[in-house]
Amino acid sequence: MTRRPPAVLLFLTSIVGVSATSLITSSLPDIVAAFDVPDSAAGLVLGASTVPGIVLALVVGLAADRFGRKVLLVGSLLLFGAAGLASAFAPTFGVFLALRALQGAGSSALLNLTATVIGDHWSGTDRATMIGRNTAFVTVSIAILPTIGGVLTDTLGFRGPFYPFALAIPLGLAIAWRVPETELPPSGRFGEQLARAWRFVTTPRMLTIAATGVAVFVLLFGAELTVAPFHAEGVFGLSASARGLLLGVPAITATVVATVLGRLIGRFGRPRLVVAGALVYGTAFAVMGVAPAVWVFVLALLLVGSAEGFTIPVLQESTLAGAATENRGIAVAVFGSAARFGQSLGPAIAGLALVSVSTVTAFFGFALGAFVLAGFIWSVRGRFDVVEAE
Repeated sequence: MTRRPPAVLLFLTSIVGVSATSLITSSLPDIVAAFDVPDSAAGLVLGASTVPGIVLALVVGLAADRFGRKVLLVGSLLLFGAAGLASAFAPTFGVFLALRALQGAGSSALLNLTATVIGDHWSGTDRATMIGRNTAFVTVSIAILPTIGGVLTDTLGFRGPFYPFALAIPLGLAIAWRVPETELPPSGRFGEQLARAWRFVTTPRMLTIAATGVAVFVLLFGAELTVAPFHAEGVFGLSASARGLLLGVPAITATVVATVLGRLIGRFGRPRLVVAGALVYGTAFAVMGVAPAVWVFVLALLLVGSAEGFTIPVLQESTLAGAATENRGIAVAVFGSAARFGQSLGPAIAGLALVSVSTVTAFFGFALGAFVLAGFIWSVRGRFDVVEAE
């Protein structure tokens, strides 16, 4: 095994991977207003940066297992930074969405490749701890980035949150300098690699993890990141900065849960944690819909954060645990592609709900979906337990 890469560079790469959405979520009402498009277009603003990853994540996963991880990490960061910065100067909504799609192409591999590199260099409890720490850094950034985005919007206009994306460029250069390349076994002919990858990703365990990932991210990006800002503005009259602070609240409990991920998995097992997360999601969304005051809404968001900690890093760690080195890139990519699909579908569903029903009704719809998910996970709970791959 080669020397381990600096963990902080991996954590920063993950933060960049989520910034394409979290940095602008509190500014969605301002963005659609500035381009004079309906509120339902908020789903397009988020979805434009997540849709490319549905397919590209799989392509990058195969490439990572064949050509290595580092070259793809560096290229993705450079594309992300350049397209993200260019979005600040988009003259029309169409150009804006096109640049968001390019930025999404760059971000499509970042979280996946970071997790893959962690799986390459850490194993067992150390891997679970690293996944937990990586998740903690991401969730802390999610607490900060919406606030930064809101402040930048209030001071510089709706284009302000897009300037910090340029920081991905120097990070890419640092990755090129400090992160070692993973030593991969011979992958053989491409057809053989593709057949081997297909056999692995179509196992019942991987299909179940992927389906659960889609559902979890539909809930997160639909209810929390799309419906919640409009509910906070319409019901509580909060400004962009205040909405940013509000959307950062779940990161508090998500971080606490993520930091003890290894111990939680050891004590309760993966299936129970994911079921608990789905049940907590449903309860939290129902409370958000009927919250009579901001402080009740905040308490519900704290529940949402704990649900994130019980689901997302556990699913990711389970994916890594069952994948050998030659399949690790595509395994993580399948989960990442599922997550991207959920990230794209959630805002689209929420966008339709915003123009057809109230935000209260939308919250109840997502709550019902979460309870159904909990039942599904419990019915196939054995598929989340896995023997450690070599």
